[in-house]
Order: sequence, then C-alpha cells, then structure tokens
Amino acid sequence: MNKIRLTIILTLLTTLCTAAYAQVTIGSGLEAAEGALLDLKEYDNNNGGDTAVKGLLLPRVELTELNDITVGDITGVTSVNKGAHTGLVVYNINQCTGTGVYVWEKNQWTPIGASPAEPCVKEYWAKSNIYWDDSAQSLTFSETDASKESLQGVYFKYGSLVGISPGPTSTLSTYSASAVRVFIPEIINGAYTGNWLKKSPADAKTAGIFTGSTYADIPYDEKIILQQDLLTEFGNSDRGHQDYNVLYRYTADAVGAPIPAGREYKGDICRFLSTVGKAKSKLTRNWAMPSGVMFNYKWDETINQRETISAASVNENGTTSLNASLRKFTDLKGNPAEEINLPSSGSRSYSGATLPGGGGRTGESAYYRSASQYNDGSDGRILYLSLNWSGSVFQFNSTYQYYRDGAMSVRCVRTDHPALKK
Repeated sequence: MNKIRLTIILTLLTTLCTAAYAQVTIGSGLEAAEGALLDLKEYDNNNGGDTAVKGLLLPRVELTELNDITVGDITGVTSVNKGAHTGLVVYNINQCTGTGVYVWEKNQWTPIGASPAEPCVKEYWAKSNIYWDDSAQSLTFSETDASKESLQGVYFKYGSLVGISPGPTSTLSTYSASAVRVFIPEIINGAYTGNWLKKSPADAKTAGIFTGSTYADIPYDEKIILQQDLLTEFGNSDRGHQDYNVLYRYTADAVGAPIPAGREYKGDICRFLSTVGKAKSKLTRNWAMPSGVMFNYKWDETINQRETISAASVNENGTTSLNASLRKFTDLKGNPAEEINLPSSGSRSYSGATLPGGGGRTGESAYYRSASQYNDGSDGRILYLSLNWSGSVFQFNSTYQYYRDGAMSVRCVRTDHPALKK
C-alpha cells in the first residue's frame, strides 16, 4: 500500500514540475531552447550547428478534400471545433490532392512545398456491400479493400437499420426459416448502444424486439413526412427526389442519443454504421447511402456473366463471394469515373420473402437501395441491373422504383461525394 501511495505522489510531482516548466525536449535530456515549448534535439551545439542526425516524421494522412476538415480525413473534427485546429500540420499522401506538407488555416489546407495534384479519379464509393462480421459482431463494409468487392452483402428494406440474411438460397429459405438471421441495432432505455444483435426471426419475437416473426414485422420507412425545409429545397418533383438522401436527416448519429418516437430501427444505415456503430464496424470515414441520381452512370462492362447459384452456396452473413458482377467506367457524359464493381446480389421480395423465387435471382440481377423516395409515395428509388446469359446488360433503369418493403443490398458513398445532397 505504501509503495502504491509513493508511486502516486511521485507521478503527481513529476506532472506538476513538467507543467510548471512548460518546456519539453524530445530526443535527449537537455534543456529546451529558451524560446521553444518543444525542442527536438539529440545533442547541443552552441555554435548554431546541427543538433541531431534524425528528423521529424509528420503523421501521414490522406486528404481527400482541401476545403473541408470535417469530412473524416482527420477524425474528431466537427463544424463546432474546427477553428481550434488552425495550425494543424500533416503530410498528405493523396496524389489526387497533391502530396506534401499541409497546414490547416483560413478554412483550407494550405500546401507548404507540396507537389501539384495529379489528374486522377477520386474514390468516393465503398469497396463492398454491407455484410455481417462475426468476429466484430457487427454489420460493416470495406472502405478501401477491393478484395471484398464481390461479397453479396445482407439486405435492407427502404430506410431500415435492420439487416436481413440473404440465404441460404433454397426453397426452404423463407424469412421465417431457422437458417435466416436478422441483424438488429441494440436499443436500451430508448437509445442505441452501438452494439448489434444477431437473431433468428423467432428469437427476435421472443426477445420482444419485434411483435412478430414474419417478414412484414421488420421495420422500415413506409413514408417520410417531408418537412417544410425539404419541400423548399426540392418541392415535390420527381427529379428532386432522385437528388436527395432524405433519410440522412432522420438518422440517430450518436450512442445514447434519444431516438425520436416512431424512428426506432429506421434511418440511413451507412450513416448509422459510421457514427453510432463506429466502434464495432471499425469504419474511419463518414458514409451515407447514395441518392437515386447517383446511380445514373453508364454501366458498360460485366466482369463475369450471369451465374447459377447452388442451393447451399449462399451464407447467412452476406459474405458469399459472387462471380457475376458489373463494372462502371464512365459517367453519362462519357467522362472517366470511379470504378465500381457491384455483385449480382439478388434481393428478397416483399411477397413471400423467399429465395431465389419472388425476385431473389442471386447471380442474375443486381438490386441496390438508394435513400431517395419516388416522390413521397410508397416506392423507393433503386438501382436494377440484370445480366443475360451472354453476360451483357439487357435491362437497367436507375430511376426504377420498387416497393419499400423489398429488401436488397446497400453500397455506401462518402459524405463528401459532390453529387450527394442530404
């Protein structure tokens, strides 16, 4: 006990002495120069010569946006505290924005002898669909690892935070089958905890999470009541609804924050994973679901042709690797665009929720949810791509609308995507 007390006293004295002196030398036990708070040196040189044979290695970061420090390149910075970060210095490794030393000042990253930016396509899309990670016990997705781009992913109804197992693909895989799982954000005392629950439909009912064990009991946004500010921004036009991620503003974004009445298990799943679920999902950037208009690309290549999926080949976690997929190289204007590889992950139909029937078509078609409404009616915007037997795309409609309780994959985009309006 006396040793513990002595250790505490010595620690406090050391801290107080350091605070009182307020000058630090790193690299040696020598005193800092009189005018320096921090002095990096290995030895003294009274003649003004060298004081070290090593240098200062700045933190290497990837700056994707030079006019915004809050996009997630530097974690912990918000619109509220960004002013306190004036003078922050980093070494930028992103060739698209220009490698070199940068300092944050006057609401921009100012280069200090940095190399000019090189012509390149900026990457805004996640590298995989959302899937379940058993080791982390969380829904997540790959931010940068392209080796995961062929993962099927789990399914989501429109505006739902509850993931739905995509398989196994068999005639028995109705939603209520024992092999099917739902992935549910945990709520305690009216707030999200950041943890996830993996349960069968029957167990979800028994635990009192859902009122029943049928597909219809999974919550989703049946119809968002448009607030006046949203109506002012894009009115009730079909084009306006394609442009906007209307779910973003209705999503809880902090662990422990009260959930508004009627919003339990609802919102933008990408934003939710990169805020409330960040600790478990291990995401480092800020993400959102794409708006409908962001699917307006020219999809001009299939990586592999349509494939037939065997009954036992699709797993419950959405980590089955699919060969059949589509690739985008250009935007609608013919300009080079970020490459996006989307596996033909199929879907669950609102009618019966069976696979592969009722719209499942794993290996044959790609169904992807956006966060855009179809006007303010009962449908939601989706991306629908289908492969024929020769491997070419025969049907594509980015403005395709589908019942909101149809479940399909989600591919997230970074919140600094220039086309994302939220």
